[in-house]
Amino acid sequence: MKQLTIKIERRCICLAETETRGKRIVIRSARTFPLPENPDGHALADDPEALARFIGDRIKRGRLTPAPAVLLLHTELAPYHEYHHPKMSASAMRNRAQTEAEAETFLPPSLGDCIVENELYSGESDTDNTSAIFAVRGAFLRALIKALKSCGIKVRFVSSALSVRSDMMRGMLNALLKNDVRLGQNPICLDVEDDCLRLLLFVRTRLVHRRELPLPEGLSDEELLLYIEEELRAALLRLGSPEGEEIKPDCILLAGARAGAQNFADRVAGRLNIPCRNIDTYAEQLRDTAALGGELTDKSSLYGRTVPLAGAIPGKQRQKNLLYGGFRKRRERGIARTAAVFLILATLAAMSAMPLASLYIERENAKNLEIILRPIYAEAREKLAAQRQLNTLLQSHMAEEAYMQSRNLRYGDLLYQISKDLFAETRIERIVHENNDNSLEVTFLSADPDHFLEAKEAMNASGNPVVADPVILTRTADALWRCVATISWEIPASGGPDE
Repeated sequence: MKQLTIKIERRCICLAETETRGKRIVIRSARTFPLPENPDGHALADDPEALARFIGDRIKRGRLTPAPAVLLLHTELAPYHEYHHPKMSASAMRNRAQTEAEAETFLPPSLGDCIVENELYSGESDTDNTSAIFAVRGAFLRALIKALKSCGIKVRFVSSALSVRSDMMRGMLNALLKNDVRLGQNPICLDVEDDCLRLLLFVRTRLVHRRELPLPEGLSDEELLLYIEEELRAALLRLGSPEGEEIKPDCILLAGARAGAQNFADRVAGRLNIPCRNIDTYAEQLRDTAALGGELTDKSSLYGRTVPLAGAIPGKQRQKNLLYGGFRKRRERGIARTAAVFLILATLAAMSAMPLASLYIERENAKNLEIILRPIYAEAREKLAAQRQLNTLLQSHMAEEAYMQSRNLRYGDLLYQISKDLFAETRIERIVHENNDNSLEVTFLSADPDHFLEAKEAMNASGNPVVADPVILTRTADALWRCVATISWEIPASGGPDE
C-alpha cells in the first residue's frame, strides 16, 4: 500500500513517498522544504489553510504522488506528557474520560478543545506503568484536514512524530536482535534533525523514556554536542536509582539530517565516552523493517537521514490515530445526544405514571399510620429505646473498668521501680498523687544525700520517669535529710473510657 508521509517540523516540512508491505516500510523518495513566514508575520504552522496550500504546492514541486497521507506533528502542535501510574488493564487505559482528565493537568486552557490519545508504552514493574498522553487542538486539526482535502490530499492517520518514531525504533531494535547485533542492555536512539532532537531510551527493546527537544537556529556542531550531552545526562539521572546514580547506556544509535555529518558519530562518542554508531551501519540488517527503494535504492548513505520519515501503518496503530480519536469523539457526542433523548422520553413516561404511583403510596401510608397508632407499637418502641440505653451504659462501665485496671497496674510498676530499683538506699516518707496527673510528689528520708542524688541521676538517664527540678533538701531533727521532689512519667494511652 502506497502512502505519503507529511511530517511537520518547527522550521521545515518533510515529505516522503512510502510503501508498506506487511510490517515493512519502503521509502521511495523524500523531500524537505523550509517553512516560510506568513505575510502577517505569524508562523505558517499557525494558519491551517496557508499550511495546507504550502504542502500541496510542495508536493507538486517535488513531483510526489498525493496518495493517502500520514500526518506527523512535532510536540508543539501535538503536546506530549509522560506520567507514571499504577498498573491498569487495557480497557481502563482506553477510558477516554480518564485520558481527558489526565490531559487537563498539563494542557494549557488556551488550547481550547483538544483531541487526546493515551499510549501505554512501558511496564516498569508488576505494579507501575509509564504512559504518554499526546493531544492536538481540535479546531486546528479539523481545519488542516479540511484544507488538505481541498488540495487533493486525503489524510488517513494523524499522530505525534515522537510516538511513531518510538514504535519504528522499537521494531528496529527487535530486528537487530534477530540478526545477532548486540547493542547492550541500555541502548539509546538519537534523531538529530536541523530543528529538533528526539531522545529515546530503551532497556533492551522496552522503551522507558522519550523526549523531543527544540534546537535553536544556527547551532554549531560544538554547541550541538554540548546540548546533547547536557540533555542526555539529565534524562539518565532522572531515570536513575533512588540514590541518584544515573543509568549507564551501552550504545547510542544516531539518525537524522545532522547525524550524517562527517565524523559526527565519533565526536559524539568522544564527548560522551559512550560507543556511538550511525544507523546507516545496519541498513542491511534492517531491510525487513525499513528499507530504501525507488529513487533512493542505491543511496544507502541517506538511510539515516530518511529513515525518520518512515510513517506509521494506519491499520495497525489505530489507537494512536488522533484523527480517529476526533471522529470517535464526534460519534460519542451523537451517542450522548441519543441517550439524552431516550432519557427525556423515559422521564415523560414516568411522569405519566405518577398519579397511579401517588395513589399506591397514599394507601400504603394509611396502612402504616394505622399500625403506628396502636398502643402495642408505642410500648414496643419504648422497650427498645430502654434496652439500647442500658446497652450503652453497660459498654461504658466495662470500658471504664478495663481502663482503670490497666492504669493501676502501670502505676504499681512505676512505684515498684521507684522504691526498689532507684531509691533502695532511701526511705519514702510520703507520696502525693493528684488524680489524672502523671506525676507524684515524693518525700524521701536518707542519712546521706548522695544516695538520693545518685538515684536522681540514674532515673533521669533512663528518660522515663524523670525527677523534675527544683528539688527541696532540708535537715530533720534526727540528723536525716528530707528530699521533696516531683517525679513525672509518660504513660502510653491504652484505650480509656473516653477514647
